[in-house]
Amino acid sequence: MRISGFGRDVFPSASNPLAWTKMSFPSMGRHILILALFLPSIMFPSCFAKTSPGGRDWPMFLADPSRSGVSPAFPRCLSPEARWKFKTEGEVYSSPAIVGGIAYFGSRDYCLYAVDISTGKERWRFQSVAGIESSPVIQRDTLYFGTGETTSLYGEPRTYYLYALDSLTGAERWSFKVPQSVTSSPAVKDDTVYFGCEDTFLYALNAKTGKEKWRFKTGDSISSSPAVSGGAVYFGSWDGNIYALEAKSGKLRWSFKTGGDISSSPAVVGGTLYVGSEDYFLYALDAETGKLKWKFETGMHIFSSPAVYRGTVYFGSVDSYLYAVEAATGRERWRFKTDRWITSSPAVAEGVVYIGSLDSHLYAVDASKAEEIWRFKTNGGIGSSPALAHDTIFITSGDSYLYALRCTRQRGKPHQDVPLKTSTTCTTDADCGEGFSCWYRIPRGPFPGIRGSRENPGWCWSDEVLRQTN
Repeated sequence: MRISGFGRDVFPSASNPLAWTKMSFPSMGRHILILALFLPSIMFPSCFAKTSPGGRDWPMFLADPSRSGVSPAFPRCLSPEARWKFKTEGEVYSSPAIVGGIAYFGSRDYCLYAVDISTGKERWRFQSVAGIESSPVIQRDTLYFGTGETTSLYGEPRTYYLYALDSLTGAERWSFKVPQSVTSSPAVKDDTVYFGCEDTFLYALNAKTGKEKWRFKTGDSISSSPAVSGGAVYFGSWDGNIYALEAKSGKLRWSFKTGGDISSSPAVVGGTLYVGSEDYFLYALDAETGKLKWKFETGMHIFSSPAVYRGTVYFGSVDSYLYAVEAATGRERWRFKTDRWITSSPAVAEGVVYIGSLDSHLYAVDASKAEEIWRFKTNGGIGSSPALAHDTIFITSGDSYLYALRCTRQRGKPHQDVPLKTSTTCTTDADCGEGFSCWYRIPRGPFPGIRGSRENPGWCWSDEVLRQTN
């Protein structure tokens, strides 16, 4: 939708999909304005760069250039502990990247932050010229990110950049000027940086120098984050098309037209591209030819980017559900309901799907069935996506914080037919039934845990699973 008086469209991208939303409802036949959560804070404090060393692990939005959203080495996280939280001065929609013991992410306070993951203390910050919703990517010792957000809400023209910084110190290496916002999260492959811009172009830059290699024009703005796989760059546009370009030249391989704008970022796994559209459908396309394999309909728009894990595609929808569908056929396996829209993109590891919701919670859901394992509450809607690294889940929130939730490695495996916990909330064991106990915080190792109570309602946890994991 066009926001009259602001002179431009504002929208969610797959990596930063909160606040004002560009949406076209087919049933209404016209563009309308939706306020997804709340108006952004107009807070822009001065930021000063600081220096410190840094490092490696979940280096970009959805883990890798193909945007799989999967961490093969992360433990099954049964009960995380909140280690620390780090406050910025603006809402945070940028998803964190974790490299070498440092968490990198942007905020609407115009700053890109580097935070020590062991202590939660700031290493350095870099002040940009606009708010940052783009999620950073780190290759070797260079960090790349774009600037821009729903800036025309403030009614003034701005200049935007794709930046390259020294990841250890935060010093600027180069910047590439663009005429409109960059909320697309860049991908780096073979010394080339790829990113989309609201000016309708997909850009390819030399990663070392920032010099433009090529650009490709679409019919509308690009907030989808590109995926790079098999010598091709894949991305969506608000013009409703999925594009596949030659990574080296920018030449069009194919395009596929959907029925709605595309903010979702594609995942390319096993020769198939998976992506969501505002026409309510998740699409599976042959990555080589662009031919449709199947499509799956949800109840509303899809801004969430899919993750693909062991033959299943996981993604969220504005209808508030997390979906699991068969990667080969598109057949629904299960759906899990949250209390508000899901624009966050899932991360998956060791049979657990982690995803945020605009109901302010980060959820951990059993990947094999629609069963909640745990949830973590923040004080703002979560439209960013979790990063899984160093046995810790990192998530940002609209409440201006970056959170670090520490997981313990499970010893042994619980019986697959024994549920970890039920969705039943409780204040005493009597609320749970045989074989389950009421815990606000479950016992772990030498720590006795906290029982559920009226002051701290808990969940009904399986006694057998708790015995096996402690």
